[in-house]
This record gives sequence, structure tokens and C-alpha cells, in this order.
Amino acid sequence: MLWVRPAKMFFEEIDYTRKDNITGQKNRFELVDDLSIDYTKK
Repeated sequence: MLWVRPAKMFFEEIDYTRKDNITGQKNRFELVDDLSIDYTKK
């Protein structure tokens, strides 16, 4: 089984103020610049 997102959804912007958007990112998928930050431990 394979799960995929439509291209429109892959490149869409998301609400950066959402409570579950802990990184504050603007786009659904973004290039990672710094891997030293652990966003899973809050």
C-alpha cells in the first residue's frame, strides 16, 4: 500500500500560529537548516 499527497497539498502553506505547529513553519514541507534543535522535547 502507498499513501501520497496531491501536489497542491504538498506545496500548500499552513497556519504557522496553529498550536500543533511547534516549529512555526509556513509551508507544509520545508528544507531543514539546523538538525541540532529537538522540537519533540517541550
